[in-house]
Amino acid sequence: MSYLIGIDIGGSKIAAGLVKGNKVLKKASFSTPMEKKALMDTIFKAIESFSEYEVSGIGIGAAGSVDEKGNWLESPNIRCVRNIPLKKMIHKRFRKKVEVNNDANCFALGESAAGTGKKMKTVFGLILGTGTGGGIVINNRIISGRDFLAGEIGAIPFKGKHAEEFCSGRFIKRAARKHGIKPDPYLISDMALKGNRKAMRIYEEFGKNVGELLAIIICVINPDIVVVGGGVSNNFRFFRKSMISAMRNNLFFKEAHNTPVRLHKLKDYGIVGASMLIRA
Repeated sequence: MSYLIGIDIGGSKIAAGLVKGNKVLKKASFSTPMEKKALMDTIFKAIESFSEYEVSGIGIGAAGSVDEKGNWLESPNIRCVRNIPLKKMIHKRFRKKVEVNNDANCFALGESAAGTGKKMKTVFGLILGTGTGGGIVINNRIISGRDFLAGEIGAIPFKGKHAEEFCSGRFIKRAARKHGIKPDPYLISDMALKGNRKAMRIYEEFGKNVGELLAIIICVINPDIVVVGGGVSNNFRFFRKSMISAMRNNLFFKEAHNTPVRLHKLKDYGIVGASMLIRA
């Protein structure tokens, strides 16, 4: 029996999984190193976690921009990345079919094919995590753009800076300090769960920011659905209301007010989405 390996390389964690169909049968997780050699060694180690299995291909979703040859050009949250020939290096070492793309693109692809966006023509996958990312899938095909930057919504000008400063875990930590709370995401989430007003206020502010960003996404792409993922999406219930309100308040076209914004369906969307690169 042959399996696929899916690797999701994020700004703080590298998640790897052995995939059959749309199910992850076995997983391995590592912290993301910020030094190039250590980073590559960790990616190799992640793949080697499944060396006992017969594997036909390796799909990798990497945070940042990736070109059509599988070169990892750069990554805002992994600063050591600069023109790494990732596809070539993985293929040379493991002699398997390898495909590499942006992690948010993989997320959008997975959710379009087998998740919340299934049967939808145009899907925008919005990642709210260490950073802010996005992927565009139309008719189950990733749209990359001329410079492979399509969907990089975190990099757009926003409130005098960039959207990533206001729509990621960075904002939540910064807002926590402002409210006199330890900038620990798990602590803030737990406090919100218990109804703490300061913690709830942080998520309300965060939701407003994301809602404004969604209005931009919808005006530019007009997707059938926006699917939300990333670590911060675990607290979707705390910021959904303010997010939808801000989105509608900033949308000029009323017919777009009912654009569905839904939480991801796939449990291991990064891993499954990366593995789908092999099947696409």
